[in-house]
Amino acid sequence: MDQEKIGQLVNQQIRKSEKLGYQSGGSGHMGHVSYQINEINTRKLEADKTEISYTYTLFIETEFTYHPDNPPYEPTYSGVIVVDKEGNLLDSSP
Repeated sequence: MDQEKIGQLVNQQIRKSEKLGYQSGGSGHMGHVSYQINEINTRKLEADKTEISYTYTLFIETEFTYHPDNPPYEPTYSGVIVVDKEGNLLDSSP
């Protein structure tokens, strides 16, 4: 499996687990959530399976976000997915 396919799988998993894009909170203020992948690692498992581990940072901005006094909230998360040799998802954990 090539790096492009691995990147696509990781992006799909992040988009599935996070609420991204523009959104309005309970107070009616606008916000925007985006992400950046920090690292992707692969490890071969038995029976033609591959484990893909990754970390990413969310960027949560509001209309009150401005540098340097009030920067965006930037939590970092990790996840693991297991795929077969064709890239079909077999297991995942956020």
